[in-house]
Amino acid sequence: MQSFKIHQNLIAPAKDVEISLSVDGETLFSVWSGLLDDVPEDPAAWAAAVSKGEGSGFCTIVVLDTDQEASFIRITLKSSYRDGCIGLDTFEVFGEGLLPMPNGTSVSLSDLATGLQPNTPIYAKLVAECANNTFEGDVVCVNMPALNAPQILQIQILSSDKTICRLAVRTRAAGTFATLSVSVIEADGTIVFEKVVEVGKWDAARDTVVTLTLPDKFNQQRQIICHLKNASGQDLHLMEIT
Repeated sequence: MQSFKIHQNLIAPAKDVEISLSVDGETLFSVWSGLLDDVPEDPAAWAAAVSKGEGSGFCTIVVLDTDQEASFIRITLKSSYRDGCIGLDTFEVFGEGLLPMPNGTSVSLSDLATGLQPNTPIYAKLVAECANNTFEGDVVCVNMPALNAPQILQIQILSSDKTICRLAVRTRAAGTFATLSVSVIEADGTIVFEKVVEVGKWDAARDTVVTLTLPDKFNQQRQIICHLKNASGQDLHLMEIT
């Protein structure tokens, strides 16, 4: 192994990181440790950081002084720039004699669908076939938005314990000031938490971190409802947590 690329997590950036290698998977030896750069908390500043190129806060390049023979890697994240959450986006390894990655061919396909109504869910599934096998992908649901209506693009749980849950909600406000409301509902229909957040009016996607305070009930099934709306429309997403 000769070098690594450490791609920073924009929502939960790691700070102090250590890379260790092992030949047999049991005995580990450290080959690098250091501090990663922080990233801007304001998504509007990310474009300026990207323009600096790799080696900015989004990517750290590590080149080892000497080649190291190993079959296993351990990455230890020791501290974070944000309280309560820590992560990496991608970790890449470069060297000689590494197992080759499958050389897939990128394929784009499209078809014209007419007569679709706004705020109507569209379901799609990709099926790949060859002479020996057939692979069916997951069913994906895409909601057809109304004109200039906001969209909830992704919901990710950053951390969760008995009473605190941190969500990262990626939204697109579509050019009009939008409001994100998050509710937690018990199995009996009781609303135990509600929070409203202004997410601005950016047409580009942005991430909002929402901290939920939950009742201390062990192994309790709950629903989280995220409702995004502006003057032109709304979007609604539901997920379940335990």
